[in-house]
Amino acid sequence: MSLHHITPEAVTAILQALRSAAPPPPSSLLSLGVVTRRLETREILDSPTARFQILGDILRRLVWDELARLRPPAEHVDDPDAVTESIELSLLKADCRSRNDDRAAWGALYFQYLGVNRIALTALGPEVVPYHTFRRRRHHGCQLLAARLIQLEVRGDSNSAALRGAGPLPSAGRPIINAPPYTVDANPVGHIESAAPAEPSRDIHQPEVRIARRSRMVGLLALAIIAVIAVSSLRSPIVSPGLASPTYPSKIAVVGPMAVSPARPRAGDAVTVSFRVRNNDTQPHTVAHLRAGGRGPRACAHIWSAPNVDFPDVANLLLSPGELFTYRASRILSTPGDYFVEPVQVGASGRWGGVGPSPRAWVGVTDPHTGAVPAPDCLTLAQGPELQPASPRVGEPFTVTLSIRNNSNDVLRLQKLMVGVRDPALTQVAWRAPTVFMPTERALTLEPGETFLYRKTRIARETEAGRHLIAPAVQQDGAWSGVWPFEYAWVTILPR
Repeated sequence: MSLHHITPEAVTAILQALRSAAPPPPSSLLSLGVVTRRLETREILDSPTARFQILGDILRRLVWDELARLRPPAEHVDDPDAVTESIELSLLKADCRSRNDDRAAWGALYFQYLGVNRIALTALGPEVVPYHTFRRRRHHGCQLLAARLIQLEVRGDSNSAALRGAGPLPSAGRPIINAPPYTVDANPVGHIESAAPAEPSRDIHQPEVRIARRSRMVGLLALAIIAVIAVSSLRSPIVSPGLASPTYPSKIAVVGPMAVSPARPRAGDAVTVSFRVRNNDTQPHTVAHLRAGGRGPRACAHIWSAPNVDFPDVANLLLSPGELFTYRASRILSTPGDYFVEPVQVGASGRWGGVGPSPRAWVGVTDPHTGAVPAPDCLTLAQGPELQPASPRVGEPFTVTLSIRNNSNDVLRLQKLMVGVRDPALTQVAWRAPTVFMPTERALTLEPGETFLYRKTRIARETEAGRHLIAPAVQQDGAWSGVWPFEYAWVTILPR
């Protein structure tokens, strides 16, 4: 079968069928070479049902073996079929709090689809793992599992060692300003066409791939796939809303917001991103790598797990004390949808991370045929915000109305929904904890497709006289974010 077809989405479809004990779904994964070899070795009559059962056994063993490798000896379980419901929940809790992204991802995958107790997701909660965090871990687990299947298919060995990948090689020199667009299509992880560099990470080595009975060209393509997926699957921990280190302010910092041009590109247009960084230290510093890290489409739902659309890299950037440097680079975004870009760097530790205060710019790439941006599968702003009146006087009431919609296939649990105020100069800066401007709606649960109407009234205070930009903000798992497509409104509070 083609390696194109081994995707996280295909893996998810198989896992969902296993979970629900459904008939074998139509899937190219049933034609995997490792499945065929198992059929032949065991002399089993070839059928879709037999292939589905063997594929399920392979997936269970892969996930369980990875958990056995990553969990400490005290948490090893010899017989997964003997695990009780309480132990399964405690193992998931330990996996997600282990500070190991891969372990948490494998644990979420096992709990959701392969656990013997079939525990309902309603059992999750803040005391175990917040659902939004669990969903992100589960998605990462499907990426890891797809990568392992590609490794098995390429090597032709069902007992191959853990996958390893290659990181980007440094290139010397200052940035290329006004360079030709960096033309890479935005394809999901695991697709051969995706030539964009995956998110870099630490401890990455050159893959050792043994390819038997294949042509030289197929071998090279397979090697490229493994390198891309391995780097992606070893990502640094996802931090919302940006990648900024908790130690910000740092010596190298972003000054002002990011700029994106055009603001509403069509699929196939060249998009230019620019931002400025400054060395705030009294000593010169060299930034090993600096770029605009991009993800999309479907970035709203998957954040850093969305397809990689990084912009060109600046290597070995030397900044004198107080020096200000402008990064400017272009690339083509080929697929309609929602994207974001954010400054990222390789810091003194040698690891990739954000550049404080981690401004993030969102880009809606329109479909050339419809002129619209496809709505992402996440929380979206269905209407508003609208103000009545738009210019209240101090001491007078005014009302903000808006609607949010759960456009995903999962239940969304929001700790808070509020309308916050921020300085107009910061319209593209990631939300942290916005100033409360309107009364807060708390503990919202939105089923897939459900819409919630927010309408709150308050009195304009004397200290708030002036013109303000306001926008909705939500808190999930303790992190603040805006609501796609990040529309805002202006309110002018007049003096008495």
